[in-house]
Amino acid sequence: MEGETVEFMRPSLAFLNYRKFFFWIGLFLVDMVLILLWAAYAIWWPLGGVLTAPLWLFVIIAPDIVAYVAILLRYDTTWYILTDRSMRIRRGIWSIYETTITFENIQNVHIAQGPLQRHFGFANLMVMTAGGGGMGHEGQTMGSHVGLMEGLDNAAELRERILARSQFFNSPEATSPCFYAKIGA
Repeated sequence: MEGETVEFMRPSLAFLNYRKFFFWIGLFLVDMVLILLWAAYAIWWPLGGVLTAPLWLFVIIAPDIVAYVAILLRYDTTWYILTDRSMRIRRGIWSIYETTITFENIQNVHIAQGPLQRHFGFANLMVMTAGGGGMGHEGQTMGSHVGLMEGLDNAAELRERILARSQFFNSPEATSPCFYAKIGA
């Protein structure tokens, strides 16, 4: 539509650092277990430990590289768009999740921020629409009626802007036929 404003947003770099933090913790724990297994195998059968060393190194290092690249790609493929009438949330590498929510359907906008997220300086914004839907543990199993905007450093300000647009579209002025003629809908 002519004259419509479009705002493109991405998660904050603090969100990427948060994801990397958990990556390094997991990498250390998993790699230490694999190294201990390799050491136990090498003690049990020294020749086998030496002969299988390249395989063990591959098994230890290759998943780390793949996981690190996946974190970077996940960050690079997450974006949010706000227009005058709706918002679009997109994320994912192998499974792409894309949600478009019109402001007139928004029922609630909630900020979620745990202690580590607060330490890193970002929050998540959950946008709930009419019709139900649900959310499981850590927002992993959300229905089509919930939009999750991850890693925002301006979540409180964005929440107020989304609620203002939602209230505008649900106001008596916005329900008149003249309003929709003005915006070209």
